[in-house]
Amino acid sequence: MDIKDLIGTKGVSITIGIDDLHTFMAEIAERTKPETQPKYLTPKQVCEMLAIDNSTLWRWGQNRYLPSIKVGGKSRYRLSDIQKLLENEPA
Repeated sequence: MDIKDLIGTKGVSITIGIDDLHTFMAEIAERTKPETQPKYLTPKQVCEMLAIDNSTLWRWGQNRYLPSIKVGGKSRYRLSDIQKLLENEPA
């Protein structure tokens, strides 16, 4: 019998050991762990995401409104910076 079969069954009791519970909790914690690596976007992705022109993105970079970083000689933008920009934008 599979656990999926037991889920819909009434009056069923399941006993698990503490080691199994610890293993289950560790698996859940690993699956729900937030991303620790920052995500970087290309200028094209940022323009599409913000619905702006490339020249606007360039100007924002010059004014340090949305700074870019160089990765392998190419401009990239932190997703976290873009999210902050969107959160602070007036509705």
